Amino acid sequence: MDYEFIQYSDISCVKLFIVDINFRSSHLHPEIECLYILKGELNIIIGGKTSHYKPRDLIIVNSNEAHELVATSETVTIAILQLSLSFFDSYYSKIHQTVFRHYNVNLKDHKIVELTFLHLAYIYFTTPPYYEVRIAGYINILFNYFLLHFSSYQLSSSKYNDLQLRNKRLKRIVHYIESNFANKITLQELAKSENLSTSFLSHFISENLQHNFQDYLTITRLNHAKILIQTTSLSMLDISLLCGFSDYRYMTKAFRLYCDCTPNQYRSLQKTTLLNHPNRKSDEYFLTLPECSRLVEDTLNLLGFNKDFMY
Repeated sequence: MDYEFIQYSDISCVKLFIVDINFRSSHLHPEIECLYILKGELNIIIGGKTSHYKPRDLIIVNSNEAHELVATSETVTIAILQLSLSFFDSYYSKIHQTVFRHYNVNLKDHKIVELTFLHLAYIYFTTPPYYEVRIAGYINILFNYFLLHFSSYQLSSSKYNDLQLRNKRLKRIVHYIESNFANKITLQELAKSENLSTSFLSHFISENLQHNFQDYLTITRLNHAKILIQTTSLSMLDISLLCGFSDYRYMTKAFRLYCDCTPNQYRSLQKTTLLNHPNRKSDEYFLTLPECSRLVEDTLNLLGFNKDFMY
């Protein structure tokens, strides 16, 4: 898992993009996230629970909530809105203590949400005059509807403070592993740096990162190995050593377990993928702005919505 730092473009606190995904490893970020399934089907793993989603489903992922995405079709296309909760600070600061419960929301039953989300996306990607104001308006319409009609609850001040402490610890742990994965590191060393017992830290990691310490470390090394395979011509032995695997065989075992292929087969897959889709990686492809606007307009037309209906 990684702690994702989201960078915004023209509009502070708001990021919206469309991505084709085969797999996105467990990750978290301070922003609340809304995912709208455009094409394909998807499993999302949150808190050890797997939920299945299909086109026109909407998922709300709370701030600092670890989540993993796994396509159950060949690939899945998702429109993703990431929103810093500070967007609401001047008029609804209680949003920081709001937790949305997870359940399958199909927008066939909530057409105002679907219409608003798609128009928000279309305005974001096409940037017509006063688009910043219109985007802010659409976001407020969405979250007003979420709060009124979707299941949520408010954390007490003490529980919110406990959650903030948990998030800070989690961020430090992820940063420690990301900074040291290439070296030999142990649970005992990490526990000492956090002034915790190894048993407490082991339970904390399993509960919050959805893997035990050793598995999480292996997945971190694997993800970095995949990047080097995609972007360099280094030998597999060199990649395994650079990514902290003490032996090439351990890297091969990790690839077989998590990717269902060997490292060499993974490299061959990358070459085939790049040949057919020059801008695409094997696990994720971020659509360009023209591709995004065309897809959203096509979706609006398919659903019988007028892209110019809402202002």
